[in-house]
Amino acid sequence: MNHKKIGITGGIGSGKSLVCSIIKAMGYPIFNADDVAKQVLNTNSEVIFKIKSLFGNRAYKKNTLDSSYIASIVFNDSSKLELLNKLIHPKVRDKFTEFVKNTNTTVFYEAAIIFESQRSKDFDAVILVKAPLDLRINRVIKRDGSTKEDILKRINKQWTDDQKEKLTPYCINNDEDSPLINQIEQILSKLCIS
Repeated sequence: MNHKKIGITGGIGSGKSLVCSIIKAMGYPIFNADDVAKQVLNTNSEVIFKIKSLFGNRAYKKNTLDSSYIASIVFNDSSKLELLNKLIHPKVRDKFTEFVKNTNTTVFYEAAIIFESQRSKDFDAVILVKAPLDLRINRVIKRDGSTKEDILKRINKQWTDDQKEKLTPYCINNDEDSPLINQIEQILSKLCIS
């Protein structure tokens, strides 16, 4: 049996996690890069030391990363964002390699910036989850209470759906009108994943 590595990407509020929860319910393992990055940021002593060197002791509150403080810095300073990514991405990549070794089936890797971080070549295919901008903004406001301005700042740091669509033929439209399960099944069938 051919075990593939499939990336699942999409901008903030596109619904990647919903798509991944459906794929997980179909029996496939999901590696959530954001969750693993958070775990590394909160438990890896080498990473914690480097984060404090970069952002000061205020970066952690009660031994937990203050992600809103970090976000307020990195989304206004691309050089700091780049340093943060250089620190975290290799650690997440190592964890994914471990995850794949311990799995004997096709695995799915969920991350917002697969194309931006030049990771698409690490996968057999990348599925793009997209949704209209207004819907994405409303979902994020509901989910974590961010302001429209903050969400747009984050969206503007990511590539547009049009840029990503040029790099993958596999797109899921999560506009709340198009049935997701049908779209997922069609793509898995095209990818010869049963």
